[in-house]
Amino acid sequence: MISLMLGLLMLMLMLLHGVVTFPLELNPPRVVVRYGDSVSVNCSTSATDHDGMGWEATFGGISLEQDVNVVTWTVDNLTDWTIEPKCYINLIDGEQPSIVLPVILYKTPDRVSISVLNHSGPMVEGTQYQLQCDIQNTAPLQNLVVKWYKGNETLDIVTYSNRPEDVSATLMISPNRNDDGAQYRCRAELDLGPEGPQPHPTVTSEPLSITVHYAPEFLPGNDTVEVSAGSDVSLDCSAEGNPPPELRWTNNTAEGNAIETTVGRLRNLNISRVTANATYNCTVTNRLGSITKQIHVLVDVPPQQHPTMFSTAPSTPDTMTTLPGTAKPKVVTFPLELNPPRVVVRYGDSVSVNCSTSATDHDGMGWEATFGGISLEQDVNVVTWTVDNLTDWTIEPKCYINLIDGEQPSIVLPVILYKTPDRVSISVLNHSGPMVEGTQYQLQCDIQNIAPLQNLVVKWYKGNETLDIVTYSNRPEDVSATLMISPNRNDDGAQYRCRAELDLGPEGPQPHPTVTSEPLSITVHYAPEFLPGNDTVEVSAGSDVSLDCSAEGNPPPELRWTNNTAEGNAIETTVGRLRNLNISRVTANATYNCTVTNRLGSITKQIHVLVDVPPQQHPTMFSTAPSTPDTMTTLPGTAKPKVVTFPLELNPPRVVVRYGDSVSVNCSTSATDHDGMGWEATFGGISLEQDVNVVTWTVDNLTDWTIEPKCYINLIDGEQPSIVLPVILYKTPDRVSISVLNHSGPMVEGTQYQLQCDIQNIAPLQNLVVKWYKGNETLDIVTYSNVSNRPEDVSATLMISPNRNDDGAQYRCRAELDLGPEGPQPHPTVTSEPLSITVHYAPKFLLGNDTVEVSAGSDVSLNCSAEGNPPPEMKWNYTAARNVKLSTEGRQRTVRITTATSTNAGIYICTATNIVGTATRTTTLLTMKGGSSSIIYRYLVIVVVFLVVLVVLIVFCRRKKRQGHYDFIPVNQPNNVPMMPMSTTGEGNHDPEGYPTKV
Repeated sequence: MISLMLGLLMLMLMLLHGVVTFPLELNPPRVVVRYGDSVSVNCSTSATDHDGMGWEATFGGISLEQDVNVVTWTVDNLTDWTIEPKCYINLIDGEQPSIVLPVILYKTPDRVSISVLNHSGPMVEGTQYQLQCDIQNTAPLQNLVVKWYKGNETLDIVTYSNRPEDVSATLMISPNRNDDGAQYRCRAELDLGPEGPQPHPTVTSEPLSITVHYAPEFLPGNDTVEVSAGSDVSLDCSAEGNPPPELRWTNNTAEGNAIETTVGRLRNLNISRVTANATYNCTVTNRLGSITKQIHVLVDVPPQQHPTMFSTAPSTPDTMTTLPGTAKPKVVTFPLELNPPRVVVRYGDSVSVNCSTSATDHDGMGWEATFGGISLEQDVNVVTWTVDNLTDWTIEPKCYINLIDGEQPSIVLPVILYKTPDRVSISVLNHSGPMVEGTQYQLQCDIQNIAPLQNLVVKWYKGNETLDIVTYSNRPEDVSATLMISPNRNDDGAQYRCRAELDLGPEGPQPHPTVTSEPLSITVHYAPEFLPGNDTVEVSAGSDVSLDCSAEGNPPPELRWTNNTAEGNAIETTVGRLRNLNISRVTANATYNCTVTNRLGSITKQIHVLVDVPPQQHPTMFSTAPSTPDTMTTLPGTAKPKVVTFPLELNPPRVVVRYGDSVSVNCSTSATDHDGMGWEATFGGISLEQDVNVVTWTVDNLTDWTIEPKCYINLIDGEQPSIVLPVILYKTPDRVSISVLNHSGPMVEGTQYQLQCDIQNIAPLQNLVVKWYKGNETLDIVTYSNVSNRPEDVSATLMISPNRNDDGAQYRCRAELDLGPEGPQPHPTVTSEPLSITVHYAPKFLLGNDTVEVSAGSDVSLNCSAEGNPPPEMKWNYTAARNVKLSTEGRQRTVRITTATSTNAGIYICTATNIVGTATRTTTLLTMKGGSSSIIYRYLVIVVVFLVVLVVLIVFCRRKKRQGHYDFIPVNQPNNVPMMPMSTTGEGNHDPEGYPTKV
């Protein structure tokens, strides 16, 4: 029994020990504070026996206070985004429990605004538009909620998170023919600093192989071929291109038998039994281009029979983030040291770090951490923090030591937890299949599920060549959210708003802090549509009838009636959307066509009037279905409706007024018996005047954009006919300017650029005409369908692809208001300052390929000049000789050959190069046999040269023998004697006579 009681007592003690209350409590337990506001939190203890309490914080910290049960952390102006205040207590058993106060510091946005992207003015039904909500300078982003409204209807809710997961990087490429078959890869690399894995953790995409299509280009080959009469000849027209080009031969003579052969890129024309000179044209073509070159066949006949050759010019159809070096501050010796000082750990791996002290006298050491924490240990100099499976993204382990003077130094272990991506892939955006040379494409690298983003480096490769390095940052400040809308006619006048809301949890302000944009009201234009109504009306002979052609549309549609008889009197009436034709005294069947039109469309329907007469007299009626352009009844050209005269007339019937100018309009009547006339208007209205036939509406300074003056008359039968004066108030733009979008500096020939014309503060928009000019040539005319009666800013664009003839061209844009025949003549216009462009273009030779004949012993000059921008550099390539010299005059580079010999015969190639491209021109030099005097002279020169060389060798050998010095090169040793091959460029290291010079 005693043992049982002792067991129960021990069990009670164990249970009591297991539920010991934590000695610290925060009130409130967490805080949400507006940036710059004050904050105050109490930390209290239920422990009755302790050595003191305090707060550790970057701001508002409180040192150890004894004999207290509450310590209060207070900050008057909280601006530290990373603050983590910690309350601690020193218990008498040496333990030091602590608790961190969760703080959320937030800031409402400076401004929230809503706008329509890439559009101004009314919207068109069925067309998509994009709204943008701009939220400036808000935090924390992970608590942001953006809500979209139409009226009071919630359309969409968008939330955010700053824990990145999927990332996309892009690269612009412009492949050329050399890139056909190239492989592109992208690599995701985590640069985690010197403590991270070496080499860096990387994942590389599968290679992306591309196919590049390009226009044909001839391979090097002779343009002139010499052959003996009656012999066979093979002409080479080899070319490369993708897709492989097709070949076509033409020539200026039917002489000879020709057979074409093709082996790979080699394209030959084999001609047998050639007897006369001929020129062959070789044309190679694929879907990207066509080029032609001429090959001249010269038959060996006396010189005077050689034909004059044509020009042989080829024809045409006309971030990895670089971490700064760690600056190590000079500090007082700190009692704690971590080994390693920081760690980089793969998600889910184990980690172990030692914390040691140099202090010999202390009350204990420990680790504070959400995982792997170690309580206070005494009489030790090392404590080890260990976690077998680290998965806490926010862990901040802290090692601490209690010194005997009451201080508690601590050190936080920097931990970077990383995860390599699940997958990295590469693709081409918005394209599939082969690529075309010179066209830009966009590659996308998709990197899935990677962290931390700020350590990510994306590298782009072509083969093994590094193309680009991209780095990332995850500290967002300004945010934009988008919403796609497709309004219909029911949305006309709808108001859109966006709201930025910070959901900071139950501890945050209630209701949530929000900032809402000003409402955006939209106008929706839509084509006319008939309201329900009868298409056939039956009436007794001699009765009156009212035909209904009511329709709705925006802008309000115009109505036009036509009929196939002049019988009856008709008056049109309009009340809102109701459109009626009132016809009196109907005596015969008739068909009336009602057409309603606005700028978005036009519809027509037929209304048949059937008069009640004996059956045999009824005419055959047309189908009463609403007509279309294929089914509409065609009325005789002379059938005009008879309309009752309207009692009011305006003079002028409509006005066009410049903003701020005066205006005056008379309203007169032909009625002799009425009770008075007047004008209704927001400005210049005239109350009822009796015994007058004219009332004049006048405004000295018209500035009301929506004014609709209405003249009315009171007839004695109680009717009040009225007529609205159409007023167009206009304003010429404050400024018109022209610029190039997304480009500065010179343009490159054949490349597309976009010009933008900015027109500021103009009205009305529907009367605006924008004209584009190059010099005095009209390039484009742009009109606007958006209806807006108030001044707006407008931008018009023009795509240009300049060529070399456009270098120095001046572009202008002109804003013109075409206000109709009542408007000012000529139309009011404002023109931009001219935009002068500079066009860079590849070199082009002024002359084509050539063949030059020279008699042996004669002098000849080969000229080469080209135009290009920037001016090209000119180079000749030829076999060097002492009788060949170069000279330059302006853009012309000349090869001068004196006393030509057969060794000078061959191909001389001139190359022109600038930053845009390279062009090549060949000149074939043919030397003709000279007379006997030339032969004798040539042999004489050879003999003299031979004698001079012989004398020099004899003198040289004797001199070496007198010196008694010899150099031997063993036959079994490498020969390091430098050799000097003959240059083939003609522009290498040569002296003026053509000999190699020492370097």
